[in-house]
Amino acid sequence: MASRLMRRVAIACGTLALAGTLAAPNAMAQSSDQLSQQVLAPLAQLNPEVAGQVEAALDQAQLGSSATLEEQIAALAEQFPVETPFELEPLPNGPFYQWTNDPFSKVMALQTGPVLHRVTGSFFHGPDVPQVARDAHARGTTLYGPGTPILVNDESMCTVAVTGTDAQGRKLAITAGHCGEVGQPIKSLDAVQLGNNAPSGTIVRKGQDLDYAVIELGPNTEITSEYYPGVAVHAVGAEPRALDTACKQGVASNNSCGPVLLSDPEFAISHVCARPGDSGGPLIEGDRVVGIISGGIIPTELAACNTPLQGPLHSPTATVNMEAVLRDLNTGGAGVGFQPA
Repeated sequence: MASRLMRRVAIACGTLALAGTLAAPNAMAQSSDQLSQQVLAPLAQLNPEVAGQVEAALDQAQLGSSATLEEQIAALAEQFPVETPFELEPLPNGPFYQWTNDPFSKVMALQTGPVLHRVTGSFFHGPDVPQVARDAHARGTTLYGPGTPILVNDESMCTVAVTGTDAQGRKLAITAGHCGEVGQPIKSLDAVQLGNNAPSGTIVRKGQDLDYAVIELGPNTEITSEYYPGVAVHAVGAEPRALDTACKQGVASNNSCGPVLLSDPEFAISHVCARPGDSGGPLIEGDRVVGIISGGIIPTELAACNTPLQGPLHSPTATVNMEAVLRDLNTGGAGVGFQPA
């Protein structure tokens, strides 16, 4: 049975400090030598500075060579205490939606034209409201799909990993568990931008040992497999494999790809760029969601992915494996028999 160690890991969702599940049966049996081989060695090639920070923190913790991966992750959480990275507040030009056209913004976002900001503190060109969401709004509904930005309880911002239906025919969306609590209302940030400020979903279930939450969507919603052009999801599950290339979609840092550094039956660590607001977003291989963004393994804002100018110089990202989430969903309750839209 998996440990319940819920570590505070890098990305915070709005004003909430994230807690990502970073423990699994196989993971606990791994030694620090294996961590060095599977994570630190490839990380040193991509990001020597961050790899050095991780090694220094582990040395300072004086765990010894027999320390399990779970113990090492816990030590990292102690060495890099989480601080709330930003206050959840509307941007000047609208609710979580601001265009800029100054030289500094363009350089920081590596854009030649205007830059869209969706999250305070992010210099990335954010994802704009897609045409399919605008079309749904014109029909009087709110559209949800992989990558939809959400507002939880009017106090935290996250991203949807995948939408679909369960065996009872309920329309569901899945995001990270640390984004909110059961009973809290959900809004689509894109719907808010389009003028619809009404809640359109509710968190109805959270994982006990896994960092996921199930949102039951209301009757005024639609679901899709392709919310953003080019980000299509037609399957869920299967564990990400080490050295595979995976991609993520998030409201804060948009779309990015990177190698999977380590994979376990319940979680994976990959070098995709993620920052506050991306929590709950999908980790995708091909057209399959294989994971849910949980947080960075170095829990400091300085290690977050703040601008595309950083390239690979950012913290690796921890994800909860979708295959493990499906197994947990099928133990009973909302989400049994989940099938993607």
